[in-house]
Amino acid sequence: AGESPKINVEFRIQQAGGQYIWVLGKGRLTKEQNHSIRLSGSLSDITERKLAEDLLASVLDSSPNGVMALKAVKNEEGHIDDFEIQLVNRSIEQQSQMSADELVGKRLREIFPGKHEEGIVNLYREVMKTQKSMKMEIYYEHELVNGDWYTVIAVPTEDGVTATFTKINQQKETERQLRLLSLVASKTDNGVVITDPHGKIQWTNEGFERITGYVLEEIRGKKPGDVLQGPDTDPETVTRIRQKLDGGGSFTEKILNYRKAGEAYWVSLQVSPVYDQQQTLTHFVAIE
Repeated sequence: AGESPKINVEFRIQQAGGQYIWVLGKGRLTKEQNHSIRLSGSLSDITERKLAEDLLASVLDSSPNGVMALKAVKNEEGHIDDFEIQLVNRSIEQQSQMSADELVGKRLREIFPGKHEEGIVNLYREVMKTQKSMKMEIYYEHELVNGDWYTVIAVPTEDGVTATFTKINQQKETERQLRLLSLVASKTDNGVVITDPHGKIQWTNEGFERITGYVLEEIRGKKPGDVLQGPDTDPETVTRIRQKLDGGGSFTEKILNYRKAGEAYWVSLQVSPVYDQQQTLTHFVAIE
């Protein structure tokens, strides 16, 4: 008699009442001396597990962020050399332009050879070593799609990591515009304030510091009006400025502001909005 390898099969069966359940069949084929084949094994009800897996898959696939679970692969010396993909959601398929069948069971270096994945493999190694969540920004490009920027957050698991990928193209474009605006504004003697679309200060130049007495670290994240306006600032002018900001256009206004030392001074403001290629408001630039 001879035995075949063990068989593990998941399938659905219909019960007498018409209800379907998921079953895990475990067994082994045995060839008897009379050349007959005997199957021996067991059946286990795994319906609850399958429902939980389906629910998890549904939740993951509804996420706009990419989710990937990976298992660490060690070399002969016991050091982590690579990571094998265990699970991906629909967003990962869209981001990578590869199907789950093309990704699951493959190693990162196999799918993304060369330097492309070196940084992220090192990130995952460090996450497993420290058992702490970490994040980094990566630029991913594929021959079928334009390149995209992502924030990757990696969380340690028992034998690997789970990583989420959030697209940050808009954020990177905003950062690029801010660097460019800051470079230009740093060359002028006038006071310059750059805010985000909500009017919160992101950058000021040396001219602003000289005129107002405020350094950027003191006022970053605050609105200019909350810092510079005082008891004799005209409320109607403040309302007019707010309305023009809401309108998203360029304008000029004169207003009474106050320096850090408390001294009042008149200033002529020239305010201009900055839009990206999609005509989304990214910044306001105010020159005084």
